[in-house]
Amino acid sequence: MLRYTGHPFVDVGAATLTAFAEKERPEHLTSDDLQVAAEYMEKVYMGKHMNSFLVCVFPNSAYVNPTSGADKKQQFLDFHLYGFRQAATPEAPPCVACGQRALGPTFRQHVPLLTGEDVLNFFPNAQPGLPLCGACLLAIAALPLGALKCSGRALILHADDDSITLDFAREHLERNRRLLQLAGQSNSKYPDAKEVRTRLMEQLCAWAERQRRRGSETRALSLTAYHFTNSGQGPDIDIYHLPSQLVDFVRTATGARYASAWNAIVRRAWWAGRDASDAADTRNVFYEDLLRLPDNAPLFIRRYFLREAYRAAPKDDPRGGYNLAAELDVVSWPLTDLFLRKVVNMDRSRIEAIRALGDRLAEYIESQNDRRFWRRLYTADKYYILRNALIKASESEIKAGRPPLITFDDFILVFEEGEELVRTDWGLARDLALIRVIEQLHARQWFAKNPEALSEESDTSESDEEKEAATA
Repeated sequence: MLRYTGHPFVDVGAATLTAFAEKERPEHLTSDDLQVAAEYMEKVYMGKHMNSFLVCVFPNSAYVNPTSGADKKQQFLDFHLYGFRQAATPEAPPCVACGQRALGPTFRQHVPLLTGEDVLNFFPNAQPGLPLCGACLLAIAALPLGALKCSGRALILHADDDSITLDFAREHLERNRRLLQLAGQSNSKYPDAKEVRTRLMEQLCAWAERQRRRGSETRALSLTAYHFTNSGQGPDIDIYHLPSQLVDFVRTATGARYASAWNAIVRRAWWAGRDASDAADTRNVFYEDLLRLPDNAPLFIRRYFLREAYRAAPKDDPRGGYNLAAELDVVSWPLTDLFLRKVVNMDRSRIEAIRALGDRLAEYIESQNDRRFWRRLYTADKYYILRNALIKASESEIKAGRPPLITFDDFILVFEEGEELVRTDWGLARDLALIRVIEQLHARQWFAKNPEALSEESDTSESDEEKEAATA
């Protein structure tokens, strides 16, 4: 009677009905299961507590329209909630979602983001309205119960894996039923969350934690979030695609191995410096920038893993206060390595070469206490400055009877496409090597012994040799 169809509205609704019946597949639902769910929806939808949510999903419906008479309301309910009990006529067109015989044409009061009955538009067979069967209509009717009300809109999540769609729908259903119960007891207003991007990432992190508790092994999957309103004043939808590499990164990074660094970054990314415990409606800039990946991945690394301050940050933006000297404990090569593998998809051999280079540089800086080299490495914003610093330090090591800091092959692999052909992402490679250097020097207490090493007032001027090399 009911199944997943690939349409997000139908699938999330079907998952909600499945969760309501405490089953695992919509195909397992019986007519009795659908009847119980429909009766529950009639009770809560026709009440007052969910009205503000239903207005953005089913405007002009009998749920929210006070001008609808008793007969008209019953007619609407019989079609929208209880249509699954009616037999479609043999000549009825197929349901556009599942292919069964349709119960009748539907419009915006039945299905979000459709047009009204009096608006001319193109539908199948050039007939007005979208043909849907009673089971799919009931699934769409269940949509608000499987959604999060956020910024006056509905937020739903749809996954490649049906079990994940069910997992998110179940969490939303449990939350909505709990809120409806509380609203009934206290007569309070139905809550409306804020900052949709942050709320979306919170849900993804919570899902990852649930997966770990269950010991679930999930294949690589992508998620799509739909944040929509069906309001007559301005129907609109924002779609957020979370590719599989981002989902896999978040799922792994929130685990025990990386939790310390991950939680520190999250904790220091709340807008206005709020702690996560009181941030229910507050932005988290780290979460929001995650949704922009893989675009600007080098900047993301510099901002969150290397803790470079955002100088043009508006007031109360936590990124404006990032300070490496005060946040050495946040710098983590393992988390950075995970990011490079899962999100950037960097070649493993290059990652290993950068890590090894960072280890050698940290060993050299500590053993020789070469603060000037450290400053050159830390402040190098031009390729020739970085290259000359590495060459001079390597020459110094060779004269002392030790191996060079970096071999020719590794130098090419990390910084150049070929001899004298600089990689466009050499700056990213420098930042990554720095992350490893900083982590290692912090672990060896070098910064504690050399507190001036991270001072912005330290000497950063170019030497005569560097200036000459730049013009050569």
